[in-house]
Amino acid sequence: MKFLRFSALSFVLALLVLLGTTPTNAQMMTYAYDITITNLTNAQVLTPPLLATHDAMQHVWMVGDLASPELQALAETGNTQPLAEALADAATDVQVGDGMIAPGESMTIRITAHDGDALTALTMLAFTNDGFTGLDAVPLQEGSIEAMAYDAGTEENTESAADVPGLGGEGHVPTEPQAPIAMHPGIQGNADLGAEYAWEGAVARFDIAMVGDMAAPETLPETGGDAAQPLTLYLLLLGGALLVLGVGTRLLRRTP
Repeated sequence: MKFLRFSALSFVLALLVLLGTTPTNAQMMTYAYDITITNLTNAQVLTPPLLATHDAMQHVWMVGDLASPELQALAETGNTQPLAEALADAATDVQVGDGMIAPGESMTIRITAHDGDALTALTMLAFTNDGFTGLDAVPLQEGSIEAMAYDAGTEENTESAADVPGLGGEGHVPTEPQAPIAMHPGIQGNADLGAEYAWEGAVARFDIAMVGDMAAPETLPETGGDAAQPLTLYLLLLGGALLVLGVGTRLLRRTP
C-alpha cells in the first residue's frame, strides 16, 4: 500500500513539472532584427529588397528549382507586390524596402521573427533582364553574408535597352522552356549593356543584427490549435492522480 501511495505521489509531482514547463504557442517569443543590405557592384542598382522570415523548412526560391510567377515578376521588373502577397499568410513577417540601393550604398530594414525562423531576401539587379540576388532561407544569426547574382531562368538575356528595366525597357523575351534558377552568367556586352555594368564575385552583402525581443510571451496571439485542450487533459490526469492518492491513503489507514 505504501508503494501505491508513493507511485501516485510521484505521478502528481511529474504532472506538476509538466504543467510548469510544457511550451505553448502563446509562449513563442518574437525578436527584431536589423538587416542591412549593401550594394557591392560598381554600376548595378538593386531594386527595393523584399525580406521575409518564416519556418526554416520553407523555401521561397532555390538554385536548381523553377522560379515561381511571383519571383519572376520580381526578377524581371523589380515588382515585389505579388511575392509579398503570396507570403503574407505563410511568413512570420514580410518587409519591403522603400527605395533603390545604388552602388556602394546600404539600406537597413527591420523585421521580426520567431525562434528558429529563417530569413529569405530578394532584390533585382536593375541593369539585367532577369538577374537577382538574395538569401535562401538562411538561419537568423548575427553576422554578414555575401550573396552572388542569380538568373531567374524566365527571360532571355538580350541586354537590349527595350528589355532591361534599368535602361527604361519594359519588354520581355521569355526563355522557352523556362530554365531553372542558376548562377548569373554576367554581362556579356553584346547589346546595349556595356562592360561598366559587369561585376565580379558577390553583388550584395547582408548584415544581420539582433535588436531584441519585441513581445512578452503572455502578449503574443495564439497561432493554431486549441491551447485549452492540452490544459484540460493535464487537469483531468491530475484529478485522477489525486483521486488515486486519496483512495490509497484511506486504504492505508484502514490497514492494521
